[in-house]
Amino acid sequence: MSTSDGPPCLERYSFPAQLNKAALIEAYRNLTNNQRVPGATLAPAPPSNTPCSSNPTAPKPCELTTTWTMRCRSDTARIEYQRPFGGDAIKLTRHIQTAIRQASGVPEPPLTLLTGSWGTLLTNTFSLVFAGRPSQDLVLKYRGVIGRFFDTTFQLIPSKGFTKMMIFGVLCIRRNRGLAPPHVLLRELSLNVAIQGSIIVDGPYWSQAAREDPSLETSYCSFILIDPTGKKAKEMSRARNCMFAKPVKVKLAFVVTPYRQCEKCHLLNHATEECDKPTNYIRCAICGQVGHVANEHATKCASCARHSTIKCNCPPRCFNCAQNKLTKLDHYAADVCCPLKK
Repeated sequence: MSTSDGPPCLERYSFPAQLNKAALIEAYRNLTNNQRVPGATLAPAPPSNTPCSSNPTAPKPCELTTTWTMRCRSDTARIEYQRPFGGDAIKLTRHIQTAIRQASGVPEPPLTLLTGSWGTLLTNTFSLVFAGRPSQDLVLKYRGVIGRFFDTTFQLIPSKGFTKMMIFGVLCIRRNRGLAPPHVLLRELSLNVAIQGSIIVDGPYWSQAAREDPSLETSYCSFILIDPTGKKAKEMSRARNCMFAKPVKVKLAFVVTPYRQCEKCHLLNHATEECDKPTNYIRCAICGQVGHVANEHATKCASCARHSTIKCNCPPRCFNCAQNKLTKLDHYAADVCCPLKK
């Protein structure tokens, strides 16, 4: 009798030839009850391609993918944006794949883009999922190649490794058009040796006090850089820095992920790839209802009968702020002006 004719669990056992029919029946019963068969020897299990989780000494498998995002800078974020290729994420991803391959000059480039997807219509973020754990320098090497499919307000940023820095004692130099714009602040800041070589992805931006109070002579600015190890932030804090011919102090504010908002459930306590909701879960960024996305709000929202126009004209109401019992709700949960994102 061949054990391959029975259930899969029998294939791992070889039985002595002297067993008769009754003994074989009893052996089968023992196996179905997860008992060891007397006189039977355990055959070697087939090799497995996955590490055994029960072995505490087994090496942990590395992450299979890494997510980066193309998104608007904070000072240029807006709802209306003409997405390339009519919003077709697959077509855009294929064009980026081709561009990376052409830029590398080899059939199999060192950076492999697996897929890409758009966020909500309110955020206009495009998530790029790369194979394995490519280094930060490798991804940024292709920043220009990827960025050519977006306008100049977009920037490529990772999903982790942000540090927020504060610059204290900056002169509030005002011209006819107001305070010095971010690109002027960045140019002044970059003159300092400790700042050079840093990857600043957002800012510097003036404080709210500087923007609202024209009598201030000095104030502070903030910016965000990619600094996974925290080494660059320490160098900046220890160095003597100047802006507009005046000494300033650059200090660590706190480690943040400024765009850590899930694009599936729109909560602010985790990233999209960490969401524990089902794969087919969708939630509207406008009204917060489950079952439709923002671009379907006008037709699928429970209050769509009250719309007086084809385009939704419901007053903005942030469901995240409402959940946290804040009083200022006159914005959408995906807006960068949400108080919970400050």
